[in-house]
Amino acid sequence: MRRGIPLVVALVSVFVAAASLVLPWLAIGTAPGRSSIDLIASANALDVVGGATLALIIGTWLAIPVAAAVALLLGALGRPKAAAAVVLVVSACIGLVAAAIAATDAVALAWGGALGGIAAALGGGSAVGALLDSRAQPSAEVTDT
Repeated sequence: MRRGIPLVVALVSVFVAAASLVLPWLAIGTAPGRSSIDLIASANALDVVGGATLALIIGTWLAIPVAAAVALLLGALGRPKAAAAVVLVVSACIGLVAAAIAATDAVALAWGGALGGIAAALGGGSAVGALLDSRAQPSAEVTDT
């Protein structure tokens, strides 16, 4: 396999997974799908969560696109291990939420959530591959002067 391919796959996957947050994640009956951000607003309106818990959920979920951008920046700066580590964390967060929704019987995971879950799984697996790829580490060249 060519050097750096797992990192490229991980970075593209985490971008797709983060972008999926605004796509339909939840389908209830015949109603239009609700994005993950809509779900947080609904949980707040219905007093399911509030206070510090709501602030933590909003802060964490809105930090995901920022973290994905940081991973892309680290990859562009030649820091493959750091980029892969960030991708792994972001992928785990998105994948766990998508899996939790998919595991419930009361609601159905909509296409945006499925896309996010698949991209997160692919990104997480590729990130592990990039972390284990010893060749992805930038080498320090020694020159004699």
